[in-house]
Amino acid sequence: MAIKKPNNPFLLGGYYGRTHFCDREKELAVVLDNFENGRNTVLYGRRRLGKTVLIQHFMAELEAAKKAETIYIDLLATRDADEAVRQLTMAVHAKFEKTTGGISSSFLKLLGSVGSI
Repeated sequence: MAIKKPNNPFLLGGYYGRTHFCDREKELAVVLDNFENGRNTVLYGRRRLGKTVLIQHFMAELEAAKKAETIYIDLLATRDADEAVRQLTMAVHAKFEKTTGGISSSFLKLLGSVGSI
């Protein structure tokens, strides 16, 4: 996950990495505990409370600890299942196309065909 550089010391949106993550340590611990124990988790709350940033930080922590490979997809703007599948396919491709281990060309062909089914 690429981390942006903040232009403003008063961060209002986006994830800027560990150094700029604050005040959600208790919630992060709950989400990590739920993950490690195989529990489903639902985050809910009013807009602009930091739910997305909490998820992105959680994913960065998993990646840093090498506990999981993560992919973040925002499906809010998708209009149907086909578009959601396309978003998922593009995110998986973007995540794994540049890895040192890479993924096989047959898997890339499979990903390419998923959106056209």
